[in-house]
Amino acid sequence: MPSRNLRCPNPGCQQKDVAIHSSRFVCSVCGTQIDAQHALEAELRRTRRKARLASLYPHLWALGLVSVMGLMFHEIGRLALIAFPVFVALAIFSLVTKNGKARDFGALSLASFLFFVFSIVGDVLNPPAAICADGSLSHSAHRSGTCSWHGGVMQWNPPQWWER
Repeated sequence: MPSRNLRCPNPGCQQKDVAIHSSRFVCSVCGTQIDAQHALEAELRRTRRKARLASLYPHLWALGLVSVMGLMFHEIGRLALIAFPVFVALAIFSLVTKNGKARDFGALSLASFLFFVFSIVGDVLNPPAAICADGSLSHSAHRSGTCSWHGGVMQWNPPQWWER
């Protein structure tokens, strides 16, 4: 067997690189008996898993950003409620017509769904205190000055937007 360097499979071992010269050997630091073929397969699996996770990082960042935006801009959650079925329909249409290349619309569908879910969470965590006369929402902590630039208060403590 050719000489290779792999890490010791013992999680408590401090040895990062073990030189493999034969099919079976013993780690010089912890004394773990190692089967070289098994160690090579484990290293290959670990490398593949890292590559798969690395390809997901940009998508996870984008979905996290959409989730945070849903929490921050929860008043416009209705737009995501409208956008979600539109993106799902577009994803299905592109799957049917383009031989399974619906990745973009699938990601948009997931993003709009997450925005919708987190807009509900945001509205539950920080409900509006009043609806102003012009229809805008106010999250004012005190009654004094609430909706003063929007024509006054139309309704105090309104129901959640999905109940209206």
